[in-house]
Amino acid sequence: MPNLPKRTDLAHRLARCRESRGLTQKQLAARLCCPASVISKWETGRRVPQVSQLVKLSELLAVSADELLGTPPERIWHEAPQLAARVRDLSRRLGPGGQAALLALLEALLTLSGGGRRPLLGGAGAGGEA
Repeated sequence: MPNLPKRTDLAHRLARCRESRGLTQKQLAARLCCPASVISKWETGRRVPQVSQLVKLSELLAVSADELLGTPPERIWHEAPQLAARVRDLSRRLGPGGQAALLALLEALLTLSGGGRRPLLGGAGAGGEA
C-alpha cells in the first residue's frame, strides 16, 4: 500500500494553492458547492477531501492531484515504464474494441488529473498498442 501524505502536508499545500490563486476559503467553497467550514477543516488537517472533491479541487486550482497530494515527480516517472508495460499487456488482451475503450478511459483520467491536454498516441485512430 502506498504511503499516504500526512494530513498537515495536504492541508498546507491546499491552503498555499488556494491563496496563490487569490481565492478565499469562502470563494473556493462556493465553487465546490460546499460550506466554507469544509475548506477550513481541510486546510487545518481535521478532515481530508474525498477523491471526487480532490479531482474538482485540482481543476479549480489548476494543479494536478499529484501536486496536491505531494507525490514526488521522480516517483511518478520512476514508475512510468512499469505502468506502460502493464497498459500494453492489457491492450493486447482486450483486442481492438477494448483498446478503444481503454484509450478513452485513460484520456478521461488524464483530463480529470489535469494532465490531459493532447491525445494519447495521436488520438484513438492511431491504431495499435497503448
